[in-house]
Amino acid sequence: KLSLGAFVNSNSSEGYSLRPNAVQKTVEPFWRLTSQVNIGYDFSERTHFNLTTRYNYEIIQNSITVQNLGSLVLSKGKENNRDLNITPTFSHRFNDKLKTTFRGYLSRFNSNQSLEVKDQKIDYDDQFKQAFYRLENQTDISFSDNHMLNAGGGYIQEYVQSNRYDSLQTKRSNQVGYFFLQDEWRPLKQFSIIGGLRFDANSAY
Repeated sequence: KLSLGAFVNSNSSEGYSLRPNAVQKTVEPFWRLTSQVNIGYDFSERTHFNLTTRYNYEIIQNSITVQNLGSLVLSKGKENNRDLNITPTFSHRFNDKLKTTFRGYLSRFNSNQSLEVKDQKIDYDDQFKQAFYRLENQTDISFSDNHMLNAGGGYIQEYVQSNRYDSLQTKRSNQVGYFFLQDEWRPLKQFSIIGGLRFDANSAY
């Protein structure tokens, strides 16, 4: 059985200012387009797959005023932001007491801001790129109606590049491996005992 859903949304604003005489607006003029697609497929009554993708594109008109040594420096330009998210999920129930689920998450964000600085020979150009990937498994075991165990683990890989503080060619990365365990026992209808354990191995520290 196949299911499909999609939507597209466009939103824009001319911006506004909480201070009528201010040069810089509180919210700058922007235009934003967001689209999302969801695909689901049931291989059987016990096996399911779902994929969700979301893409956001945004343009912001910038007008920034900075005070420097008593003088106001005006910068004008625009900022382009692109954001992509992909989330796949695969689950299988072996029987009434055992179920396992694999989840993935992919996110990529790119931002580019270009400003022309008044009375300055050098303009401002800011670029920022970030990527985040995660794969995780969770297995649920039901020993009885009042005793459940959740166990799993995952791996995270992330990157960032920016010319704000370094060269855009410099890619900084981080990796995280983790596992978790949670046991829930309900000896009484209104009383539960929950114990958990989690371990993270982060390469950054």
